[in-house]
Amino acid sequence: ETHADMLVVAFSAFALKSIASNRWCLPLTSIRPACSQPVLGTKRNQRCHFRGFATSSLSPYNQGAAPDVIIPSKISQTATVFWLHGLGDTGFGWSQTANFFQKALPYAKFVFPTAEDNEVTVNGGAVMPSWFDILALKPKVLFDSESLVKSSKRIISMIEAEEQTGVAPERIVLAGFSQGGALALYTSLTSPQNFAGTIGCSTWLDVDNVLPHIPDSKKSSEEAPAVKILLCHGTADTVVAYSYGQHAATALRKQHFDVEFRSFEGMDHGACEDELDDVLQFLLRVIPRK
Repeated sequence: ETHADMLVVAFSAFALKSIASNRWCLPLTSIRPACSQPVLGTKRNQRCHFRGFATSSLSPYNQGAAPDVIIPSKISQTATVFWLHGLGDTGFGWSQTANFFQKALPYAKFVFPTAEDNEVTVNGGAVMPSWFDILALKPKVLFDSESLVKSSKRIISMIEAEEQTGVAPERIVLAGFSQGGALALYTSLTSPQNFAGTIGCSTWLDVDNVLPHIPDSKKSSEEAPAVKILLCHGTADTVVAYSYGQHAATALRKQHFDVEFRSFEGMDHGACEDELDDVLQFLLRVIPRK
């Protein structure tokens, strides 16, 4: 077992412990790369061992196909939340947050899909769970739109299956972290369904390429914003720059979308208790108990 592997195990144990503590802030990029090129994720047994861009998980890097994680509602279900993980993680990585959210939202089912394993250009072609290929992070995020659309169609298919169980789009929230947040925003804005709300944490949005694909039914006016969006971002994010989140919020507001932007002072590319509290309050507003 490599030193990096042991660090990942220790980090994962800290993540689980921290969620139960009084106050916490989870530094998701605390283990820096040992390579000359910046990386966003990894698989074990790779020649250069590092941990870069991923969310907390007991098994941060997928070794073969990982299942989607579904957390049923605690009482009769009236709402569903889809949460999309970041690059290099699996659905399990964020599934532990359902315990926190369901204390106030026992009527909500939580679905944590896992991305397929794909090569990631910005990581030197390394194979890892990825919703779409990322080509570069600076001076702006460049990505493969074809793989983004493919993943978006998969998420829409899952949502449509959920609708068949009797959950209306107006009771569905689409959320995600980092790469998953970008997919959540794209899917919410370009799909024909009007969801209850959309959440993007430590993420970005290629506004210029998204706006032309927004259906007329989704286009907002000052009098009637059509999409409710919560964006959360750490001011010290060293992976997805804080300015990327600011730009997304500003551009969407210019299109009259109902956008809340929450800043978290000193937070790197990760999550903190205050952020999850804000996410919870947003969920309570857009999918209240029925």
